[in-house]
Amino acid sequence: MNLFDRRSELLRDISKDMSGLEIGPFCLPLVPKREGYNVLTLDVFTAEQLRETARANPELAQWADNIETVDLLGPAQDVADIVRRELGDRKFDYIISSHNLEHIPDPIRFLQGCREVLRPDGIISLAIPDHRCCFDYYRPASTAADWIEAFLSHADRPTPKQVFLSNYMRAELRTPNGGIGSFCIDTDPASVHPVPVNVSALFERWKAPTKDQRYVDAHCWAMTPATFELLALDLAKIGLFPFQVDRIIGPNGNEFYVRLRGREPSLEGYEKSRAALLRQIASESRPAQTVNDKTAAMMSKRPGEITIAAVVPLYNGADHVEEALQSILAQTRPAEEIIVVDDGSTDGGRGAEIVRRLALDHPKIILFTKENGGQGSARNFGIRRSKSTHIALLDQDDVWYPHHLAALEKPLRKPSPYPVGWSYANLDQIDADGTMVVHNVLDILNRNHPKKTIAECLREDMFILPGASLIDRTAFEKVGGFDERLAGYEDDDLFLRLFLAGYRSIYINKPLTKWRIHADSTSFGIRMAKSRAIFFDTLVSKFPPDHRLNRFYLRDFVVPRFTPVVLSDMARAAMTGDSERKNVAIDHLRRMMPFMPPRTRTRLKILIRLLSVELVGRTVSVMPPALRGRAFRVLFA
Repeated sequence: MNLFDRRSELLRDISKDMSGLEIGPFCLPLVPKREGYNVLTLDVFTAEQLRETARANPELAQWADNIETVDLLGPAQDVADIVRRELGDRKFDYIISSHNLEHIPDPIRFLQGCREVLRPDGIISLAIPDHRCCFDYYRPASTAADWIEAFLSHADRPTPKQVFLSNYMRAELRTPNGGIGSFCIDTDPASVHPVPVNVSALFERWKAPTKDQRYVDAHCWAMTPATFELLALDLAKIGLFPFQVDRIIGPNGNEFYVRLRGREPSLEGYEKSRAALLRQIASESRPAQTVNDKTAAMMSKRPGEITIAAVVPLYNGADHVEEALQSILAQTRPAEEIIVVDDGSTDGGRGAEIVRRLALDHPKIILFTKENGGQGSARNFGIRRSKSTHIALLDQDDVWYPHHLAALEKPLRKPSPYPVGWSYANLDQIDADGTMVVHNVLDILNRNHPKKTIAECLREDMFILPGASLIDRTAFEKVGGFDERLAGYEDDDLFLRLFLAGYRSIYINKPLTKWRIHADSTSFGIRMAKSRAIFFDTLVSKFPPDHRLNRFYLRDFVVPRFTPVVLSDMARAAMTGDSERKNVAIDHLRRMMPFMPPRTRTRLKILIRLLSVELVGRTVSVMPPALRGRAFRVLFA
């Protein structure tokens, strides 16, 4: 998984010349004074006490010297009183804190104190653990009622109940090296286990809290991005949350990030926003489905009835995702579920905000967020959280015609003596602006559909698009879903595995999808080139040469299919001076060489050596296209 840079996110809109307050940085300050940040530090312990604690912990000892001077001493929830006592009327431009809010007994008092010591429009930047990704995995999420109770009771330490919960419902991820209390949102639920607990001892501790007056630290609160946003919304409604939520993003690893602004919160559309958040929270609490999960008994109202989940991966897709979702909502045969998976977008939440806005009027739309793992990962993630018998995938920039689902479902209702894994259709091609480019794309390509032989699946790109398909869930799960290593060719890989598993397909020679091709499409990137090489390796393992039956799928179909594409990549890299892309292409050619005729191998070796010379690469880059093409044809004639 590709996790985004937490520090860059937390320091968004924060500069060294701004006046800041960091709360509880311990040994890993986000805005170190030694780097020139104009910042003060608040902690409940002195710097020397913190260093002693760090040195006593083998995992933290190496960072003990990173601990900086503590300027303000006291509990975070008393921030306003402490600043007023020590600094008078001083105001800060920002307050930053990592993994502290969940420990604070009275977060409302803390946030109100922060507003008091911030300048107008000041920033609070918070990193908060997502309880679904840590040892709080089994704990229920905290609510506005919990925060209000702590505020009205003037809580100044974790309650016996909170201390009990922190231990009673503790979880760990089981690994070969032991249990760990921090993991990612995509972690297989089967690998997360309860930590053994002595409930009797916890109960005795709860009954006699006054015998031990020491401050016992605990996670007082368990939160996710959606539950925090609901907390903020409801508390703002009753005048207890004095900030505008500027940005919530994550999870990223085991945490999410919140940025608040010192402005009056907007309550416009409160009821709709609240309803959308409650639906999202409810959907997030559904257990992820697995291949072995017998509860994937589907959403059928009657045995044999087809139900459909529309799944849309989202990554920086603000330009087109609304049109994609509107095309799902406009179906003559509606989908039972509409699931959007934000795959770690870096667009400041623009795409996700569009989805949330649509969800206000269309409760069927559910938005999930996860770390960036690629399109295959996002598709799998969404499918695991659906319940329907069939899956309809749509990319964020493509569009369904209104009869898309009805047409794909119709042939699947007919009895068949063979297992049918999916139906799929022709498609139209549009450009970035939605202008029609090609009608009936698959007719122009002159490929055989549906696929009936391994040769048809291997000798050329299959051109079965998930966005033009309706896939049987049982078949999808049987073959293991999308290969998440691939960011290109994951479609061919999936449908090839379905074919090899014995599933038939039904082809409809009518366009049901508008397929958008533009410069940002995956097909044009370095990730596609790397993915092609990975896909080739999987084919090598699946189709070893069979001399007894005279079957040489790699030699006869796969290598002839990929060689021109990889050569084109290599030539383009030489023209543009893209050394990374050139090296990927060269590596892929070397992997294919053992399956090529000797003469071709020799010529390829010569070409690779030539293009490895910088002067030759520059020469190729300035050759006219016609001459360059003639040179390659001569070399491989």
